Amino acid sequence: MSHARVHVPTVRLQVALAAVAATVLVQNRHAIKYIPVLLQPNKGNTRKMLIGIGIIYAYEQACAKALQKLGLALPSSLISMISIFVLLNAYAAAAGDAAADAVAEYLRPAVDHLGKWMPLYLTPPLVTLPNAVADLGPCGAAMWAKLGGIHVVGWLATLSSTAAIAAAVEDACAGGSGSGSSSSATAKRHEEDAAPPAEQPQREQAPLDGAPPAAAAAPAEGEAAAADAAAAAAAAPPAATAAPRAKTKEEKFREAWGVITAASFVIAPFYSSSPAMFSTTVAALLKGNALPARTKAVVHPLVTCSVVTAVVAAVLGRSEGLTTSGALAAYFTKRGIACGGAGDAFFGLLSACCCALGVRMYVSRRTLFDNAAPLLASSLLAASLSLFGTTAACGAARVTPKLTFTLAQRSVMSSLGISASQILGGNAGMAVASILLTGIYGASFGKTLLDKMGYTKDRIIPRGIATGASAHSIGTAALLEDEPDAGAISSVSLCLTGVFHTALCSIPAVQFALRKLARA
Repeated sequence: MSHARVHVPTVRLQVALAAVAATVLVQNRHAIKYIPVLLQPNKGNTRKMLIGIGIIYAYEQACAKALQKLGLALPSSLISMISIFVLLNAYAAAAGDAAADAVAEYLRPAVDHLGKWMPLYLTPPLVTLPNAVADLGPCGAAMWAKLGGIHVVGWLATLSSTAAIAAAVEDACAGGSGSGSSSSATAKRHEEDAAPPAEQPQREQAPLDGAPPAAAAAPAEGEAAAADAAAAAAAAPPAATAAPRAKTKEEKFREAWGVITAASFVIAPFYSSSPAMFSTTVAALLKGNALPARTKAVVHPLVTCSVVTAVVAAVLGRSEGLTTSGALAAYFTKRGIACGGAGDAFFGLLSACCCALGVRMYVSRRTLFDNAAPLLASSLLAASLSLFGTTAACGAARVTPKLTFTLAQRSVMSSLGISASQILGGNAGMAVASILLTGIYGASFGKTLLDKMGYTKDRIIPRGIATGASAHSIGTAALLEDEPDAGAISSVSLCLTGVFHTALCSIPAVQFALRKLARA
């Protein structure tokens, strides 16, 4: 793949970058001793994690090849996720829950790891977003204003309508009591399931070994650890406060990736810029996750990571004689995990992340089965409204079909939204940006709006379903901070909404109807 080149003093720039990196490496040489933390044994979980990721990746790839052989235009990420959920339930029915639970438990380190690092795998489309926007051609301020209005109104419509239908179905199933009487049962099931949120990308503070969406760890684990350490220091005698605070594992993890990144820049002029771009992306996400909570509420760690990576890619591209667009294209070539750039190495695991959600759904099966009626009805409504409502609004506003089918992914988790966008002919990078923005709405205003609509904390089913269906994993992570029972419902809701959404996009008749609405 050829990339546009510019004539610049590349050797001087390469030497300058290597010199700066060497200086940083020397100044932070103490952090080299933390590198073993990256491979620290943890009761065999690292080995199980690597084996599990291999199993999940191989299974998803096998599904992709089977679909291709059968000539079915269905996303392998969706089919692998559903099929692994079905297979685990079938195995539980045949061999008993204990046997199937043992399989899920063996895969748990891999599932947790893929979930925690999912923001990393979503970074490449956002890094190359400038190229995607350029490909759209000129779009005036009026067009962007239309898109913004449809985006905000669409989210509000999804949140309110999904909460209403969930409450109506819950009340009907409970005999019309309207009191949310199933809340205690749901809480009990949540304790039994101990189900982690499905994508948890956004609030993760721990070494993303293994949120965003939330990992099995608490959303702000790193900040909590730092706060505890500070409180302990304040309470200690004067002599004790003088002693340096021991670094947390998360801090060691970040510093280790910092020196690895510096070292990769030192060798870049003599080897390749790919290691530097790879390590930059990881380090940028870790730094973004370590920012204060208030900052992250405005600037999501995924945004921080993508912007830093794009800037570094442009600078390194210059050192190799590439234009900015050429450098971004070299980072994410879309040629596959083995043949592409650093971005391809991350993006290649995204479908495996979706497949892993099938295991999460199995772990949360009791929550799903106990609340099947409101979950299924509301998730299908949310998926339909996002697709048909957004497409109709964009068609009426004369938005281009490509932008229309990109915006229609606004309320589905990013990993499935990318697949659906590609099926309909949208733009993957802009779809991720649109989805991320929806999540920020949900995290910032969702709980308050649900309170005002009457769906207070005691109505955990409509509250959880509406959050997961309208604001996916980011909204779910925010809900989990102080409403874990509603968060459990939300984590299942976001999975089901994504399943219905992507399945609808895969049906030829639905595609035809959507194109008619979009006036394509």
